[in-house]
Amino acid sequence: MHNDPLDYTTFFGLEEPPFRLLPDPAFFFPSDVHIKIKDVLLYGIRRGEGFILLTGEAGTGKSLLLRMILQELPPEKETALIVAPRVSPAGLLKLILEDLGVDTGDIQETALLQKMLEVHVVELAQEGKELVIIVDEAQNLPPDTLEQLRLMSNIETPKKKLLQVILIGQPELASLVTSSSLGQLAQRITINETLRPLTEQEVKDYILYRLHKSGGGGIHIGDPAIREVFKASGGIPRLVNKIMDRALLVAASRGERNVSQKVVKEALETLPNVCPLPKTGNTRRKWSMISISLALSVMAILLISPRLNWHNDEGHPVVDVQTSHLSTPPPKMNTNERKLYAVVRTKRAFVREGPGLHYPRFTTVAMGDRLSVEEKRNGWIRISVFDSKGMVRHGWIRQDLVIFEN
Repeated sequence: MHNDPLDYTTFFGLEEPPFRLLPDPAFFFPSDVHIKIKDVLLYGIRRGEGFILLTGEAGTGKSLLLRMILQELPPEKETALIVAPRVSPAGLLKLILEDLGVDTGDIQETALLQKMLEVHVVELAQEGKELVIIVDEAQNLPPDTLEQLRLMSNIETPKKKLLQVILIGQPELASLVTSSSLGQLAQRITINETLRPLTEQEVKDYILYRLHKSGGGGIHIGDPAIREVFKASGGIPRLVNKIMDRALLVAASRGERNVSQKVVKEALETLPNVCPLPKTGNTRRKWSMISISLALSVMAILLISPRLNWHNDEGHPVVDVQTSHLSTPPPKMNTNERKLYAVVRTKRAFVREGPGLHYPRFTTVAMGDRLSVEEKRNGWIRISVFDSKGMVRHGWIRQDLVIFEN
């Protein structure tokens, strides 16, 4: 049987692409630093530590680590997960309350929203639960909003605090929270961890681990190729994924079963954002580059699946049988454009009838759900969802709650 080299999963006999950019817990690589930090953060959460800080360069695996932590939280911990919020103190309070399922209506006053949160936290405490507020990409928070988080952490009883805050972000977050204007916040940080890039040996183990998990344990990649990947990626897992995904495609397009240093270098030439494209006068080489770029486009079409899997927080299918189709028809897509998909990165996200918090909600999507993106508008994206009869509906969710597939 002839295998199409453009579909490298078939060419190499893989069960699934091993180097996707999505933070999939099934592909969590248990490096020493990731395991250590996960254990420390879980320990701090179980002890009820007030403020926990996790920083790391973009692509080091913070979002995946967060997913692993969420999976292992004890049942008495109720979470509110907020992603990349450039919002005012009142805006942050509304996002937190909305994620907790509390309807804030048209209330905009910070003091009233703070009181609503206090009431909800006390109600949780009466049920034996504690609230954990997790802010991902927290380096985007304005200083006054960070100060509001500190004020939230004052919700407590004489014996213990009822609310914890976990701040996750890039290295500039550490400088932000320790600035002189936020001195009281810095004093409340009890756990401060930094996620470093992988070493060269860890990059090797990481690549072999992902290949094995996807059924490609028989693919050989030598130390010179590993060294080339490490040098170009700096040990950043996201960049390792990009390079290796491209290297597998290059190898398949050449009909080669192994990944050599030459294959990695050729892959890097098609990834100028990872490694600058070297100058060459070899015309044949240029045509090879064009062929690989074309292969990437074809592969994207082959590998994208329109099937969606919608679940609520209990893992059951999400259905919405009461709402009618929206009056606005979906925009026509240019057939020459690549279809855009996004994956939900928060615990749950409300789908609304329009691009704004004032529009009614009509269903929810959950972490890991893959969405077909129809349109972007003012920080919102229009998506397609299915009801219980298999009919397509269209709604809007906030853009900061998803990761776009590359």
